[in-house]
Amino acid sequence: GTGSGGGGLVKPSEILDFLETIEKRPEKDKNPSMIRTSEWALMALVKLSTRFTEERARIRKLLEGYSASIYVELQQRSREFAELQEGTWDSLRGGVLDRMPPSERAAMGTVSKAALDAENGDVDDDDGASPSSKRRGSDSTGGRAKA
Repeated sequence: GTGSGGGGLVKPSEILDFLETIEKRPEKDKNPSMIRTSEWALMALVKLSTRFTEERARIRKLLEGYSASIYVELQQRSREFAELQEGTWDSLRGGVLDRMPPSERAAMGTVSKAALDAENGDVDDDDGASPSSKRRGSDSTGGRAKA
């Protein structure tokens, strides 16, 4: 079979089923460690929307599910990412959601990935706060467009 150790490809519907289990978990708004999981699930959903075009309606529905979160950051991202699914963004969606290329310094190997991550604010501290929440009060985006 596919997806469960059979060596076959995982179907888009199976990936979305898994991401849906994260969105449907009742403790997602009660357990602080689930915030990061929800952030990653939201990002995965929006990125997959460019690959799973036949599943765009389901992806949008899953994205909108986070709009009722008690966490404003998740609500905001949910609405922004759902908006990106609108037809008016069809010509830009792929470019907006493409993987960022490595910087010239990283491509030349003159700086380590850890140093680049630190420079861009992508360092996990012991406090468990996400890098995006640490930059919230800053105008710096580390050279990246805000999602």
